[in-house]
Amino acid sequence: MVQGSCLGPALFHLYINDLIDVFSNGVIVKLYADDIRLYYVCVIKINDIDSDLQTNLDKLCKWANEW
Repeated sequence: MVQGSCLGPALFHLYINDLIDVFSNGVIVKLYADDIRLYYVCVIKINDIDSDLQTNLDKLCKWANEW
C-alpha cells in the first residue's frame, strides 16, 4: 500500500508557510517535514512572560481557526 504522495510535503509547506509570520519576536518556529516546533525565548521581565506567551498562543489559535 502506498503511503503519502509526491505533492504532500510541498503542499504542506505552502499551507503553513505564513505561520512563521504570525508570532512576535521571541518565538522561534522550526519547520521540518510535517512537524512544527515552537520555541519561546524569554528576554523580557518575569512579569511580562505570561502575558507575552499567552498572546502568541492566542495568535496560533486564531491562525488555526482561520485555516
